[in-house]
Amino acid sequence: MSGQSPENQSGSLRKFAGVVGPAVVLLVLWFGWQMLSPGEDEPVAQVRETPELGTSTTGEVASKVQGARTKSADSGEAVDQLTLAPHGRVTLEAARIPVDQAFAVVLELNEASPDTEPLETLILAEDGRKIETTSKVNETDRKTVRLDVAPDFLVPGRYMVQIRTKEADPFPLIRYVIIVR
Repeated sequence: MSGQSPENQSGSLRKFAGVVGPAVVLLVLWFGWQMLSPGEDEPVAQVRETPELGTSTTGEVASKVQGARTKSADSGEAVDQLTLAPHGRVTLEAARIPVDQAFAVVLELNEASPDTEPLETLILAEDGRKIETTSKVNETDRKTVRLDVAPDFLVPGRYMVQIRTKEADPFPLIRYVIIVR
């Protein structure tokens, strides 16, 4: 390239950027889609009754379904609450979501919130719907927040939940993924 005129070098750089730039964008989008796509080996959250602990889940280590069980018109059994660990991901059957009450999503934080002020929360659905709201910080330990979601919002699809925390971090966001089948 050193034998080329400055105009030719600039043109070569533009051609290179024109080819590499879109390839990088496509690669980033592909990785993002893979993060939200359910894996073949990913288990659907299965609820089982444990007398001492209430309701818990099998198969999913980072996330768990818990809470008192209620009857749902679709399937027989539903869960009242979904709990996700930081950066957690869970798959849930749509029939497990109660149809007659708000669905509680409890999100665990990386570290305790310094106060009990509500945290900014965003829920994005893959079909473009979104909810911008706040989550209530648990006053006793300040390590979890609760978000009540209308049951008609959680239709089959993928959802990203994002919380802006008060951590002393340059990028104080935690993201969670919920997949409803």
